[in-house]
Amino acid sequence: MIVRGRALPPVPRSPEGTTADSLGSLVYTSGSTGTPKGAMYTERLVRQFWVDFVPGQGVRPSIVLNYLPLSHMMGRGVLFGRLAKGGLACFAASGDLSTLFEDIPLFRPTEFVMVPRICDMLFQRYRSELARRNDAGTAGDAAEHAERVQEELRETVLGGRLLWAVSASAPLSAETTACVEKCLHVRLLNGYGSTEAGIVSLDGRVVSLPVTDHKLADVPELGYFQSDSSHPRGELLVTSDRLFSGYRLLIWPPPASTRRDGPAPKPAGRRRCRRCRPQGQEPQPPSREQLPRSQAASEPAGRGAAARRRDRTARMITTAGIRRSLTRTPPDHNPTDGG
Repeated sequence: MIVRGRALPPVPRSPEGTTADSLGSLVYTSGSTGTPKGAMYTERLVRQFWVDFVPGQGVRPSIVLNYLPLSHMMGRGVLFGRLAKGGLACFAASGDLSTLFEDIPLFRPTEFVMVPRICDMLFQRYRSELARRNDAGTAGDAAEHAERVQEELRETVLGGRLLWAVSASAPLSAETTACVEKCLHVRLLNGYGSTEAGIVSLDGRVVSLPVTDHKLADVPELGYFQSDSSHPRGELLVTSDRLFSGYRLLIWPPPASTRRDGPAPKPAGRRRCRRCRPQGQEPQPPSREQLPRSQAASEPAGRGAAARRRDRTARMITTAGIRRSLTRTPPDHNPTDGG
């Protein structure tokens, strides 16, 4: 295979005619507004994975353990960002996290991108060990036991050389955050973003670049209003340099006219987009030090969610390549086939 590969002509670095707005990658998104789908990333957005995945970070030794799926934005960003820095990217032995705390001390990462499940696992490990020592009557008071358990987790379980850590995808409780920070011995940043918009905020503050504008919109059906006290509530709308180009929509299942079994079944339902109020926490007001919020008029009352999604998609489709990919039929689709 290697010999045959060497005999083949070199592969071009990019297809002929590729531009910054050409479709570069499809990133899986779980479907908070419908069924799972592929988010279309242009070549320009794909480059951001390599160049500046988390803006404003200093230079430091970069060794990470990859355990997130590479079909997901975070998994790709962690891997590509490390390679771009000339760092070391290692992979967990198991995708179900069953060996995670065995893998970490082998690779001793300097950076750790966490999700709430990992933070909870570490928190529970700390509490279980602390309870065991207190029940066993180990010498020392409760504070000394807590400090020793944190030090052992930091040095033995986490490798002992972490320099930077962030938790993303959902907010943590104050108790979990405080415990994890003591175990890591570094500040635990709290990131928020989405596959469609990229990174939006870090530690509760809107990242002014790539985010260029943001505002809250009232959500009457959920009882969220900007006039709420003690903090305004609503749906967070952003304008960003990292907004995706749309979803990869395949014409599948085929239209009813070409199906033998009648019309395609309707989806079972849809979930609402994530609102800006974190679960289990008091909502925080938007940062006052960022760019002014847009004064764009609110959408007319009574418009349905489907109409709003069509409008957003129409605004996001700006290039001919994206328009073609939205309407292209799968290459293996045969209209005469029953589907």
